[in-house]
Amino acid sequence: MNLKRHLFNAINATILGTAGLAGLQSARAEDGALQVKGRVWANYTYDLTKDAGHQNGFDIYRAFLQADYKFSDEWSTTLLLDGARSTLPSNSLTNYVRNAYVQNSGLLGEGSTFRFGLQPTGYISTIDALMKTRWLGKNLVDQAGLVPSQDAGASLASKGEVLSYGVALRNGVEGLNSAGNSDNALSFDVWVGAKDLGVKGLGVTVYNSVASKPTKGLAGQSSNTLATALTLNQELVDAAVELSLFRQNKVNAIGYGVTLNLKATTGAALYTRFFTGDDNFKTGKLKAKNLLTVGPTYAFENGKVLTGLLFESASSNTNGANATRKILWNWAATF
Repeated sequence: MNLKRHLFNAINATILGTAGLAGLQSARAEDGALQVKGRVWANYTYDLTKDAGHQNGFDIYRAFLQADYKFSDEWSTTLLLDGARSTLPSNSLTNYVRNAYVQNSGLLGEGSTFRFGLQPTGYISTIDALMKTRWLGKNLVDQAGLVPSQDAGASLASKGEVLSYGVALRNGVEGLNSAGNSDNALSFDVWVGAKDLGVKGLGVTVYNSVASKPTKGLAGQSSNTLATALTLNQELVDAAVELSLFRQNKVNAIGYGVTLNLKATTGAALYTRFFTGDDNFKTGKLKAKNLLTVGPTYAFENGKVLTGLLFESASSNTNGANATRKILWNWAATF
């Protein structure tokens, strides 16, 4: 009964919240000040792992609801609510604020952006925007948990026709610390990207994050993360080759990965990603040393509705021990 009641309350809250935001959007439609959008992820999993207990499962494992309010041509604010599958024993959907920041556009000239608040971190959001396949799988740095995909802080970025760059000061090692009590530590991030390097659509992104060690008595250690991605964005293919170097508490780790999205015909594509890292590659964060995901995808309604049938294999070491194998039928709808 408690589960049914919580589910009923969650559905009601979502419906009322969406309706309220939609009403606000309609009320402001004449000046376009407020925009509301969102995305829902759903999947079916068939577990092929040996001795898997429950082989079949349908799940709605993610939902975004975002409101963007524009005060003027320079000032705006964004609120992004995230409903994600909790890792707690209850395995329930947990709602939280993923992004909440104030933004100024053009502070340092055309193409520049200043943000203050809870916001996406530079490298992960850059690669996600280039690949457009986050609904199928995360990029290497995000999958490994080397850097949080969002964090509180201040950032300044500039995006040009060829060169893009940014700096950020944010919460430090909290994203690398399961205890989550390292708010007194800070991280300094810097990233640089360039595109159309001799070949149309060929680009590179380099990112470095240095997190300070928190005050004595709190969990966590100082760390440094260096990530590089060589990307290719063309009519028939989106590709990323990633390399990450991580150092924490005098322990070095390396990982690399390849993500390909081959677009065969209108709406149809073949998605492939492969990641691997050494034995110390974020132990306790990256659950697999080797991760392979591959399968066809299709887009409906001009990309608003997406589906993909994937095979995913993960193993914790080279001899295949503790390997998991699954068939995933993924869906994503954007509104």
